[in-house]
Amino acid sequence: VRGQVFFMGIGYLIAGVIFLCNPVVNIDDLLPDFIGYLLLIRGLKQWSYISEPAREAKLYASRLMWVTLIKFLISAAIGIWNSSVLAQPTMRLTYALVFSVWELILFIPMLNRLMESISMVGLMNDSRSAIFGVDQLRLTGIVFYSVRVACCMLPEFVYLQSSEQLSTVYVDRIVLNYSTYRPYLVIFFGTIALVVGLIWCFFMCRYFIRVKKDPVMSGAVYKRLEENRRWIQKDLLRLIWKRSFILFFAACLFLCGMEWDY
Repeated sequence: VRGQVFFMGIGYLIAGVIFLCNPVVNIDDLLPDFIGYLLLIRGLKQWSYISEPAREAKLYASRLMWVTLIKFLISAAIGIWNSSVLAQPTMRLTYALVFSVWELILFIPMLNRLMESISMVGLMNDSRSAIFGVDQLRLTGIVFYSVRVACCMLPEFVYLQSSEQLSTVYVDRIVLNYSTYRPYLVIFFGTIALVVGLIWCFFMCRYFIRVKKDPVMSGAVYKRLEENRRWIQKDLLRLIWKRSFILFFAACLFLCGMEWDY
């Protein structure tokens, strides 16, 4: 049974969910999202051999991994070159808007395909643990990521206040500099995102653990993988050749860039 459970990749799915439940401040992420999506890709690897929705979920997770990796690199670049144009307040607002919307567009179908892949296998094998509560988890996940995106963007709107408004002196009123309130807004909205994220993480992890402990599901997944063993071996062989070619190409580029003394 332990070998069958290992094939399901549930541990990777749980770890990936944990990496995604933390709040994001602008594009700064305490637990980098691209690591979470890498774990989800690894967890979906075995499911993708037996379920078409799992293959689609893995594809969406791959796209999200690249998007969040780009976001992480931009965040690192801002930290290194803090005085550059990348660190301007209006640019940070642009980053928050672009990446938040981009991730939400990809996350919703990924979550739907992920839940569909597991519940479909459960439905085919009459496993109540994989079917019960799936729709609620989908809705909770969409609400969580929408709240996370909103809480990421809202504190950055203080930068829409123009410098002209701040420099103008009015007789009848005082113009407040809203950017001074940004740290408080970050803490407030970050707390909301964290609470909602922890709730979503709890229910998702409970669902995955329930599926993992179900002998019907583990047996069904193991049986389907055994039936597709030949296709899996071909896929692994193709992956090995692909990675070997990439390493060979990288080695050639490295050697071409070296200075040779003749």
